[in-house]
Amino acid sequence: MTNMAADDKINVNGIRISLALLESEPKNQNSKGQYLAAGMALITFGLMLWTILGVTCANRIVNAYYFKETLCHVVEQDSYIIKNQTCQCVEVTECQSYYPCIQLKTVFHTINDNNKVITKHGILYNTIYDVKSECSYSPRCSTKQQSNVRATHLFLSSLLGNRNITCYYNPADHKEVILKHDSHVMDLFHALLWPFIFVLSGVMMFYKYCRSLQNKKY
Repeated sequence: MTNMAADDKINVNGIRISLALLESEPKNQNSKGQYLAAGMALITFGLMLWTILGVTCANRIVNAYYFKETLCHVVEQDSYIIKNQTCQCVEVTECQSYYPCIQLKTVFHTINDNNKVITKHGILYNTIYDVKSECSYSPRCSTKQQSNVRATHLFLSSLLGNRNITCYYNPADHKEVILKHDSHVMDLFHALLWPFIFVLSGVMMFYKYCRSLQNKKY
């Protein structure tokens, strides 16, 4: 009877071990599949993010470094409010507000190849992000329209009457003139950093997937 009990105990233990192995095998396969799926998702998302940020952010900032420094003067009589521009509120997700869209005409001087001073006319924008838009300045969009008007007025007051404003013009298109040349260096850093982190994380997932396949062979 004792031997029978011992044999039954051995058989029960063996069944338990076999069931445990059978249960662990699909888990390992699922984890391998998860590594592969996660790697593909992270790399795809990182490349998409790199493309979007590269076009909208990094490309503009890099182009801004080709702008040349000069002194500008805002032509007050040619600067005017075009319209009330809609903007997406920063504090609230589903909210729209307005700010006065101003277009500032400016005069600046450049030197040509013959060392002659040439007077140029252009539109003065606050940052490289505002270039090619209708408005020279886009305030931080607040839910209160009065705050947007006040911010625009302060920006305008700091420029009018000042004949020696440091600005930067585009040699390829003299109509593009900006005030802030390097104000978005951190934006460029983040535009390159975060896509790289996603791609690197995806590569690490692929590495784990390949290692799991090698371990299975041995």
